[in-house]
Amino acid sequence: MADSMDTYLYVILKIIFIIIFWRIVNVIINKLINNFFKLSPKLKMDEKKSNTLSGLMRSIVRYTIYIIMFISILNVLNIPTESILAAAGLGGLAIGFGAQNLVKDVISGFFILFEDQYAVGDYVTIGSAGGTVEEVGLRTTKIRAF
Repeated sequence: MADSMDTYLYVILKIIFIIIFWRIVNVIINKLINNFFKLSPKLKMDEKKSNTLSGLMRSIVRYTIYIIMFISILNVLNIPTESILAAAGLGGLAIGFGAQNLVKDVISGFFILFEDQYAVGDYVTIGSAGGTVEEVGLRTTKIRAF
């Protein structure tokens, strides 16, 4: 009984360590991203584009870390990740065929970001509505109307 409790406690501590470790990594990488984009005057990048790209980079890093953390926790729990990753790859392929509009949206998002069509802080008018761009992602843009 004591051995199994020690084992469970050890597994729980490993999971807590993994979560804390990856959260620290996330904070460090976000600070590096912020510091990099603070150099935007030296990079000849305007503040709006800098804010937009830094937000996008932080989002990509956050989701990548979530995936790595999830896989690490599965390994600690002795759940075979190879078959899960293979199934996820096949599932991703199947979803990819069904999500062609999503892929088009993401590609359009890249063009919006890199062609400077608009950025965070810009005022835009869409149809009869207008507002300030709050956040630009790869697939969506959040606008605050007044």
